[in-house]
Amino acid sequence: MLKASYEFENGYVRPIYRGIVLWNGNEDEIGPDNPEREFNDLAYELIEAKHTRSDGYYLKGIKVTIEIEEVARQ
Repeated sequence: MLKASYEFENGYVRPIYRGIVLWNGNEDEIGPDNPEREFNDLAYELIEAKHTRSDGYYLKGIKVTIEIEEVARQ
């Protein structure tokens, strides 16, 4: 199990060009039942904000935890 955890008392969030895309790789096709999800979009959903280049938000009390069970290179 891989785990990364970060905590910030105060922070700022804004979109950047680079990112990662997640989806269920066990499914045959990406579609409505198996959508691609950008990590940036997941964070913006948490703060109920639209993902646009001009948006920026100050945040307080940030805790980020990512857990990965296993990694295999494609």
